[in-house]
This record gives sequence, C-alpha cells and structure tokens, in this order.
Amino acid sequence: MLKYCRLSVIVLPPDFIMESKRKKGHMNPVYLLFDRDWGGEDSDGNGVCAFVADGEVVEVGYNDMAF
Repeated sequence: MLKYCRLSVIVLPPDFIMESKRKKGHMNPVYLLFDRDWGGEDSDGNGVCAFVADGEVVEVGYNDMAF
C-alpha cells in the first residue's frame, strides 16, 4: 500500500482539540488521509483514510469519513 498511497492530511477531530484534561498515556484520535495512485484519475478526490486512536488503527475507509 505504501507504494500506491501518500500521506496528504492529518485531521484532528474538534472534540478532542479543546479537551483540557487528557488521561495519561492516551493519544488523541486522528484521521490520516492519503491520496491514492491506483485506479486511474481520482476525479472525486476521495482517497484512503485511516482512523487511529490510542496508537491503533480503528477503521479504514474513504477520506470523507473524516468530515
């Protein structure tokens, strides 16, 4: 997959940006958005997204799941 995808954006959910207290050892959830290089022209601009929480991949899908 690394050959066909490149990281384009890291999205922090707004709910977690404003938290004042965080549990020790817990990482904020992030969405990693990737552009893709397979399947021809990406006319809809909807690449691959990985939702990561506490250092583990929770869900993988299209970029629009981050918004």
